[in-house]
Formats: sequence, C-alpha cells, structure tokens
Amino acid sequence: MEQFCILDDHKLFADCLSEVIIGQFPNSKVLIFDDPILCLQEIMKGNVRTLFLDINLGKSNGLEFLLDLRKHNSTLVSIVVSAKKDANSIDTARQNGANGFISKNESIEYFIQSLYLTASDKFYITENLQNCQNVYSTNNGKTIKLTQREIEFLRLLAMGFSAKEIAHRMKISEHTVNGYRKLLFAKFEVRNMIGLVKYTLELGI
Repeated sequence: MEQFCILDDHKLFADCLSEVIIGQFPNSKVLIFDDPILCLQEIMKGNVRTLFLDINLGKSNGLEFLLDLRKHNSTLVSIVVSAKKDANSIDTARQNGANGFISKNESIEYFIQSLYLTASDKFYITENLQNCQNVYSTNNGKTIKLTQREIEFLRLLAMGFSAKEIAHRMKISEHTVNGYRKLLFAKFEVRNMIGLVKYTLELGI
C-alpha cells in the first residue's frame, strides 16, 4: 500500500490535498500531521513514499524540518507546498533536501504531477515559480522583485564594500552605484544603507 504524509497546520488544506492523493492512488494511506515530531516518527518507520509539507508550521519551520529529515531518510520524496513563493524560500528548500516546491496558488494539476516524482528526479518547480525566483518576501510582508544586478549590488554591500569598490567590482560608475542605492531605498522603503544590509541578511541574498 502506498503511504503519503502531509505536514501542515491548516486542516482544511491538508484534508483537501489528502482527497487529491486518494483520487490518484485509491488504495493509498494518507497520514496528516501538524506536529513535526510525530511526522518524523512515522517517516522513520520507512513506509512513507512522499511527504508534502508547509514552511510555516506554527512554532516550527518546515525548511528546518527538511534538514532533520535528511539525517534520517535520504530516499523519501519531500515536496514543499507553501503560500510563499520567493527566491529565498525556494533556494533554501532545494538546499535543505526538498525534491520540489509548489505554491498553494497553483492549479491542482501541478500537485498531481508531483505525486509521481521519485527521489532521483530533477528538482520539481512549476513554470510560474521559475519566473518568480527573484521575488523575495520579507518578514513584515513586503514582496520585493530584484534584478540580478540589484542582487549583486546588495551582496557586495552586505560584504562591507564601499561605493567605490562596488563600482569597480560591478564595472559601473559611482554615479550608477548611487542610482542603485536610491532605487533600492525605494523598493525596500528604507532610508539608509543599514536598512538595506538588514534586509539583505534577512532574505539570505
């Protein structure tokens, strides 16, 4: 019997996802958890084929749970299903061992496709999320879209380089550096470089 686990603290969503799974695998067993510890205990039994998990789990974090999971089970297929869809969340999920990432705003077809993934498949991500991978969500709810050059600027800034050094490394003028600074002040709604560095570190850019 195929066995699936759902780790999500929103019961309505978990119940609906369970129905989708059973619709594809009528003889399957779907276990729903809102407690990461209980979920891990079940996974440790070695019978779970696929895990769907949220990022926000009340006091727990699904991305951190992935790290614990990989210490105990390297063959389980784990799919992050989250309302978040920013680059930092997607990249962290991938680095922490997830096999895929689906936004809760996607259509049901994407969930169904993910049911057939194996641990050896390429990281599963929908086309919509591929187009959003430079979109970041801050802890206070801001959504920021950044270009690759803006990301490069922020990384150099966070490393402590001066405007002149940033200009040299990015092969641009100091005038253009000031342009990046003013534009990013507006995007992040901050008034100084300290504010930009704070957000750069928060978002893991």
